[in-house]
Amino acid sequence: MYSFDSFYYPMSDIFIESGNYLKLRDASVTYHFNKRLLRRIGVGNASVMLQGRNLLMLTANSDKLDPEAWELGASDPAQAEMGFTPWRPMPEVYLGLRINF
Repeated sequence: MYSFDSFYYPMSDIFIESGNYLKLRDASVTYHFNKRLLRRIGVGNASVMLQGRNLLMLTANSDKLDPEAWELGASDPAQAEMGFTPWRPMPEVYLGLRINF
């Protein structure tokens, strides 16, 4: 006996998941050194900076996929077959030093 259930299965709401997410995209911290101490060694001012991008992503979907990303092969998110990619942006950490004489 043939069943039409296989036709309606992809259209069902079984694939609907929560799109809620929380991301920490950018965070930076800068420390300015004491100017009086720096003048003793001939430096006007100095600071060190630590910056991070894509540090944290919490998602409510079962596969922990990024709801903002789309498939890598698609030139337009509307043309993506599944609408997402399992690869989220890689975390990046930058360290900077600024010295003025």
